Amino acid sequence: MPPPPRQRLAAIVLAAGKGTRMRSDRAKVLHRLCGRPLVYYPVKRAIEAGADPVVVVVGHQAEAVRTALRQHLPEAPLRFAHQREQLGTAHAVLAARPALRGHRGAVLIVSGDTPLLTRETLEAVVRARGEGALAFATMTLENPEGYGRVVHAPHGGPALVGEEKDATPEERQIKEVNAGLYCADAGFLWTTLGKVDRRNAQREFYLTDLVALAAEGPGAAAAKVHSLEAMGVNDQEELSLAARALTRRVALSLMEQGVTIEDPERFDADEGVVVGTDTVLEPSVRLGGRTRIGRGCRIGQGSILTAVEVGDGTEVRPYSVLDRARVGRGCLVGPFGRLRPESALA
Repeated sequence: MPPPPRQRLAAIVLAAGKGTRMRSDRAKVLHRLCGRPLVYYPVKRAIEAGADPVVVVVGHQAEAVRTALRQHLPEAPLRFAHQREQLGTAHAVLAARPALRGHRGAVLIVSGDTPLLTRETLEAVVRARGEGALAFATMTLENPEGYGRVVHAPHGGPALVGEEKDATPEERQIKEVNAGLYCADAGFLWTTLGKVDRRNAQREFYLTDLVALAAEGPGAAAAKVHSLEAMGVNDQEELSLAARALTRRVALSLMEQGVTIEDPERFDADEGVVVGTDTVLEPSVRLGGRTRIGRGCRIGQGSILTAVEVGDGTEVRPYSVLDRARVGRGCLVGPFGRLRPESALA
């Protein structure tokens, strides 16, 4: 089943937090992986799923987040909302309400620190809602520590999500957890958020309370997703793991198109690079920016190409650095070659 028409789907991306576990002066969502800020990826996936507009809730280093997204997604249907105090996820979603005034239909709610989400997963949660009030994504973890546990009613539907600090000992044994991805009817969302309170261990407005409130009335639907996709980035180690997983996806996509990557575990590339059939990429190659490489090329070990155009049949020998340059067909560069910005090799 195709996703709903674009005009019926909006999205909210939560990107207001500082991310203290990153141990950095930079806001968490501005940390880069595969050439782009962390928040770029859930925003881009929401757009690919048909969301228009996408409201990004900003807070810490708000202007820097706005600037980064406008730079990387200049044509995107973005709007911004400012959460001045971080009082919980439900409070963050309420901050987006003025930016969605007049919207009728579905609203996707996505965390800004989940770079591995795919368009297909977002569409699956939208489909799970159907014409209902609420759907949310769940995943099964062997070690669910730190996640809200999904409690099902006797009839089988989700009854509530118990945040770990509020969960009972029995609930903490549950391995199905909330993945932090929602799709709600706009009318239900704004009406029900007004009923969420802070009577919990963290004294925050929990977005997960929507599940229990939906269960009291129209009911909620749960859609299981792969745990890797819903992985949130909270510290530097998780950032590196996400970058490796994202790079692996890029490598697999290129190999499916007939590119030879001699060692995918020692390959780095930004999302969106283009490489022609029968090109060979030796170990430790790094492709960045809007790099375009033609067919039948060879890029030597340790070479770094950033926003470079390379013609068919060209060989870049090992340890060469090419930056915003153009290389024609059948050329030979390096080893240890250096092409500076605006260079052109015929």
